[in-house]
Amino acid sequence: MMKNAIRALLTLNVLIVSISIHAQQYHPFPEENAYWTVAEFDWQIWDYETYIYTIKGDTTVNHKAYKKVYQLNDIPNNQDTLWKLHNLMRQDVENKKIYFIRYYQGETREKLGYDFDVVVGDTVYLPAFDYANTGDSIFKVIDPGFDSTLLNTGKYRKNYFYSSVINSGLDPYVVEGIGTQRTAFPNLYFYDPFHQSMLYCLRVNGEHIFGDTLPYPLCDFTVNIDEYTNKQGISISPNPCSDYLLVTIAGQPPVEMTFKFYSLHGIIFHQLKFNNANGEYKIDVSGLPNGFYILSIKSGKLNCFHKKIFIQH
Repeated sequence: MMKNAIRALLTLNVLIVSISIHAQQYHPFPEENAYWTVAEFDWQIWDYETYIYTIKGDTTVNHKAYKKVYQLNDIPNNQDTLWKLHNLMRQDVENKKIYFIRYYQGETREKLGYDFDVVVGDTVYLPAFDYANTGDSIFKVIDPGFDSTLLNTGKYRKNYFYSSVINSGLDPYVVEGIGTQRTAFPNLYFYDPFHQSMLYCLRVNGEHIFGDTLPYPLCDFTVNIDEYTNKQGISISPNPCSDYLLVTIAGQPPVEMTFKFYSLHGIIFHQLKFNNANGEYKIDVSGLPNGFYILSIKSGKLNCFHKKIFIQH
């Protein structure tokens, strides 16, 4: 009986140590082959634009090493995708903190964006997300949960719930190594409680690890799809268009083709199929509301998303 008790005690100790080690594991932001898809409100068109954020390249500011964060307006390797330097990011993995220089704001000094070395009851100031510089980003940590967010990979990540001390509408939910439910990176010029960003998904090394793939076309993409698209010789005209859109695919055999029109925040507005068409497709868009759309083209091995289509009746 004594041996059984000792064996049980040793097993319990091993289990406690294992849980402790697992609980203390920290997941920083991925810095290679990672793509965050975010919807952001655009005041010029009064609608949401979808952007992809990714980290590529290094730089040094004030003797500190930073990663370059780019904002992309389309799939990364499309020929006409615009890469715009958005932020500079520095991760302090040892202290579980992430700093940003808000390049898009014209700033040159770093600000704290994430602090994962906190417990319930802590008050933390995250000025990188304080857009109006009025103290909106003073938070009380109200409920950090251990391994409480399930990723698409079947693994769990620690998440944190913050309550704003000043602005009750600004209460971010943060997943370690992923970002807030609105975005991973500071992306606004001022805070608007009625028009918020939304983090759709995160892909790392080609694997969709966080968020839903549907109905958001810029989540489920292949990085090198541009090369295949160019080989197919796809042309789309006119753009802008009013009634009909003509899609021509050079060398396309007569097979079934599926076309889908997505709004910029991922809703399918129109879809249709062509059977045995010979590489030229006339699509009626007269019933679509005015605005920007993303066109999905799919058939067999061909699966791509074309740049934004503007419909103006």
